[in-house]
Amino acid sequence: MNMRIAVLTVSDEGAAGRREDTSGGALVDWIAARGYELAAREIVPDESDLIAGRLARWADSESIDLIVTTGGTGLGPRDVTPEATRSVVEREVPGVGEAIRNDGRVKTPYSVLSRGLCGVRGTTLIVNLPGSVGGVRDGIATLTPLIEHAVKLLRDEETDHA
Repeated sequence: MNMRIAVLTVSDEGAAGRREDTSGGALVDWIAARGYELAAREIVPDESDLIAGRLARWADSESIDLIVTTGGTGLGPRDVTPEATRSVVEREVPGVGEAIRNDGRVKTPYSVLSRGLCGVRGTTLIVNLPGSVGGVRDGIATLTPLIEHAVKLLRDEETDHA
């Protein structure tokens, strides 16, 4: 399936060039391994207006099927990715965040502390993942069997629904 995916890393340290973007890199590796197209990749600091602005611009371009964010989903005072995402999505998809947290509990009880969410803006699916490489790998393992079906639904294409 031809799918265009954007990766938004939310990290004060990464945006300042003081930390390598390993979680975003893990997403890029997953995109390449699946044969999808990396449509955009950016790092922004933990600032709601910057996060929301980037998500809205990418989704409104109508050329990106999926935006995956990494970082800013925890309990820290600067962790604002879910709030920024909620401000731009038109419909939430709560089961995705629930599944990611539930599946992550197999590896660490801390996964339930992630506040990441999933929602739709226009025809773009937006998913928040944690900022750690392990959290990204666990989250993407949960998402992988769902993504193509979700994108087909958003494109109003035929699916294997009976």
